[in-house]
Amino acid sequence: MKWIIYFSCLLTTIQGLAQDSQDSKRMIFPQETPVSFDLLPDSNWQRFTPSLAEIDSADRYLMTWLSRETPADRNPPALNLYYRQYVGILRNGKRYVYINAACRKPDYFTKNTLYPRGGGNCYFRALIDLKTNEVITLLFNAPR
Repeated sequence: MKWIIYFSCLLTTIQGLAQDSQDSKRMIFPQETPVSFDLLPDSNWQRFTPSLAEIDSADRYLMTWLSRETPADRNPPALNLYYRQYVGILRNGKRYVYINAACRKPDYFTKNTLYPRGGGNCYFRALIDLKTNEVITLLFNAPR
């Protein structure tokens, strides 16, 4: 009986740790992992590893913002249909989450951030201020 309890606790711990870095459609890049992105024009930034709670918060705010800001004659993009990558950024004492999203999962999804050319609304990038829940930047790619 002790083994069953021990094994159950071990599986729960492993599952929790795995969810901290990724799930089927989301990947959190640890601060040690080099990534490429172009939303910040200068190099006055550092990295941190965002928690699952922080990316959940960023996703919720982005969905709310998209629902509010999308023109009435269009449907806002559904985040759950996108594969999303997350990078934590520290800049001037503020914490941001960079979200990189694609409608198709690339082979290098867990290795580096996406950087497609074209593709229209299949790809977007966003920068969310975690303290103010402000969308600093939201860019959809141009059509092919």
